[in-house]
Amino acid sequence: MKRPQNNLVLMVKTPKMGHVKTRLAKDIGPLAATQFYRFTAHRLIVRLSQDPRWKTFIAIAPDANQNHWPWPKTAQKEPQGSGNLGHRMQRVFNRHAHNPTLIIGTDIPTITPTHINQAFNSLGNAPVVLGPSGDGGYWCIGQKNTSKTYSPFNNVRWSSPHTLQDTLNNLPAKSYNLTSTLKDIDEGDDFAYYQTSQKGRWI
Repeated sequence: MKRPQNNLVLMVKTPKMGHVKTRLAKDIGPLAATQFYRFTAHRLIVRLSQDPRWKTFIAIAPDANQNHWPWPKTAQKEPQGSGNLGHRMQRVFNRHAHNPTLIIGTDIPTITPTHINQAFNSLGNAPVVLGPSGDGGYWCIGQKNTSKTYSPFNNVRWSSPHTLQDTLNNLPAKSYNLTSTLKDIDEGDDFAYYQTSQKGRWI
């Protein structure tokens, strides 16, 4: 029997000033925040899409801007659609309903293929996987998407310290694994720590 293809989907926004990294922009300025997003999102997509263990997609918002930015050609483009983040991620899961699918954002530029592979491996003995982030949210969520697709996004308080727990509350007991905890780059202190850890280089 042919092994199901792993699908990695990155949720991205057209990198327009005032529309990306708005929390970070309050601390370092909108121009610097937008440049940071443009550079790190592009590098992240390139790094992860070169791995043959999964097929990489980028789900772009807004839908009308599918071709308004030179995204890496190594990833296949698709629209996010309308609604809140939960509606848009559920749409991704529904679209890829016959393959193990992992959704990530672009707020953590240090995600590596090892992190992604660990998350996919966590789906080996549970139908759902989540990767916590330090602020109460999560940097990834994945589903096996074979015989049953869960709906984990009801009544989730997005961008809050409750996001991860609200999502887990929508899942049956013992239906999920947690993978590595990673740190978002959302505020000035996060950015300063990242700059120090990378010796002033964006990767």
